[in-house]
Amino acid sequence: MRVAAAAKPIAIALAIAMATLTHPAKADDLSAGPGTSWHGFYVGGNLGEAFDGSKLSIYDLSGDGLGITADTQDQFVGGVHVGYNLQGAHILYGIEGDADFGQDISFLGSVRGRLGWAGERVMVYGTAGVGFVNADANFTISSLVNAPTKLSHEISEVAFVGGGGLDFKVLPRLSLGAEGLFYDFANEEAHLNAAGAPFLFHDHPDMTVVRGRITYYFNPGY
Repeated sequence: MRVAAAAKPIAIALAIAMATLTHPAKADDLSAGPGTSWHGFYVGGNLGEAFDGSKLSIYDLSGDGLGITADTQDQFVGGVHVGYNLQGAHILYGIEGDADFGQDISFLGSVRGRLGWAGERVMVYGTAGVGFVNADANFTISSLVNAPTKLSHEISEVAFVGGGGLDFKVLPRLSLGAEGLFYDFANEEAHLNAAGAPFLFHDHPDMTVVRGRITYYFNPGY
């Protein structure tokens, strides 16, 4: 899928945020004025795209002239997030966990610390922690002897994950935002075979996720 498709949910989120900033609601209970707090528990949903950074290669153990072509492509992912913020003046810090799912991704999750700057309506932050993935690497093995063979290998890895984001409060309990995360997964190796021809499969399944977020805060902060 194209990068433009991945940016669509983020563009929508930011457009709504800017519209709210330019044309604020008149009702008092919709105003996120001075003293806005990001403190406390929150839950939300997210939708975006996972950009597959896999680097597939094989070592031919058969002598049949094997080659590999990746079939897994970028894909939409969606899921939920939950966390807790502490806030001192304009400094925000906390912890967040998330779980996302996609067509070839059974589970993509993380547990991360967050540190950022909190304003009246806008909060920007950096985040880092541990990521987890269970996904299928789809690929085709070509051969000088046999017809091409399509295969799939399940990957389960733990990774370092880091990134950052921005949230904008459109209501005292509700924010829209955008976030980018990079997952640095460990190398994956496995002894496999295609039509009886053995090979050593190698994958470094890095992944970048760009997504829009909507978040509900249990503490309105007013």
